[in-house]
Amino acid sequence: MQRSIKKVAVLGSGVMGSRIACHFAGIGVEVLLLDMLAPGSNESKKAKERNQLVDSSLQAAIKSNPSPLYLQKFAQNISTGNFTDDIAKISNADWIIEVVVERLDIKKLIEEEVRRKSEEAAKQFAKQKEQKTNVIKKTIEEQKKLNSTETKIIPAPKSDKTENAPKEIIKHEKKENLFVPVLTEEAEALSIDFESNRGKLPWPVAKGIICEPYGEHEHPAIKGFMILNSGIEICAIKECRLVQFLKGK
Repeated sequence: MQRSIKKVAVLGSGVMGSRIACHFAGIGVEVLLLDMLAPGSNESKKAKERNQLVDSSLQAAIKSNPSPLYLQKFAQNISTGNFTDDIAKISNADWIIEVVVERLDIKKLIEEEVRRKSEEAAKQFAKQKEQKTNVIKKTIEEQKKLNSTETKIIPAPKSDKTENAPKEIIKHEKKENLFVPVLTEEAEALSIDFESNRGKLPWPVAKGIICEPYGEHEHPAIKGFMILNSGIEICAIKECRLVQFLKGK
């Protein structure tokens, strides 16, 4: 099994941490470098002031001779932050490296902060998942109502022989099954070349919602944390049929 490492979080921006960040940035990996709040910046609302400690450490490493960055342009692969404001961002990292000072009390503080943020993110994610589940359940109930058999009472036609005439006629009608989408002429006319069908593909299910949009967007559970989705995720009811328009590999 191959593991792809595209983002690394480095906890601690000392001599070792800042240089580890530079080496990863030099091979094209996105790096998040975190450290403690700058002394005296607790009340400040400016990120530049709150991140002064980690920023100063990183700049000192870059300017050292020899520099851990063989090309200065790779510095743009490194983003900085602090444990108080940005610890939740490490959840997007493929590899987390802890290199804080060798003091057990500080290491315990970092561990506790990481655990606390992880629990908060898990609770928020569970809440978002529950909301999506409720939407899907509501969709299922609506579909069941649309596909249920309806009973209509139609008055009997007038007749001279009222004694033998039925008082009413009960007619059962079943609504059209909306679970099975109809292949339209536009869908049948699609090209076998997938790329040429951009913007022309029909909806693949009878009814559904987009649970996860395409592209870069904010994580539903972690505020300020961006995720990248190369496709879209569609939530549909369990009985709904999927439509394949083109052959896959």
